[in-house]
Amino acid sequence: MKRIAVLLLCLLFVAQTYGCGKQKAQSQKPQPEKPIDTQLVEQMKMYKNVKQYEYDEAEKQRKLDKEQLKKLDKAHKTGKAGKTGKTGGTNKARTKSQGGSQK
Repeated sequence: MKRIAVLLLCLLFVAQTYGCGKQKAQSQKPQPEKPIDTQLVEQMKMYKNVKQYEYDEAEKQRKLDKEQLKKLDKAHKTGKAGKTGKTGGTNKARTKSQGGSQK
């Protein structure tokens, strides 16, 4: 009789621990997936924000470069027109008066 009682207790203990082990394994599996998913979503948002910031900075730089190019182009056009009329003759006159020759 004692053997049967001990055997039943052992079987009950094994069944209980085996059942708890399954529940732990099942309950643990969904829990890590959810934090990983939320971490992934957060990392994707951070990546998107970084790329948007980089794009915005590049856009600002492009606008500044475009404005600078327009200013330089405008200055070059106005400076070129003024130099050909005024300085072209004076340079020739200086070199002739100094005795130099131009090619």
